[in-house]
Amino acid sequence: MHPYSMGYVFASCICGLVLFLLLNVIIYVEAETPPPIVELRYGKLQGDFIVAKDGTKYEAFMGVPYAKPPIGELRFEASRKLFIA
Repeated sequence: MHPYSMGYVFASCICGLVLFLLLNVIIYVEAETPPPIVELRYGKLQGDFIVAKDGTKYEAFMGVPYAKPPIGELRFEASRKLFIA
């Protein structure tokens, strides 16, 4: 088939259109994924999906307080639990 024949141009346009539509569907599905939410007895935590350098996708929950901040009388002392169960 000659590179500039009508059949070749038509097939190239169809392949390009299919690729374009497929990429749009992938981007739409990725954008519509809701963030992960974990329910704990102290409330709900909302995380986010993070992609590692190797391409692994995982759920991350950042800024979770595990202990009282070391300020005031807690400065230079052993950490204390944030919640007493």
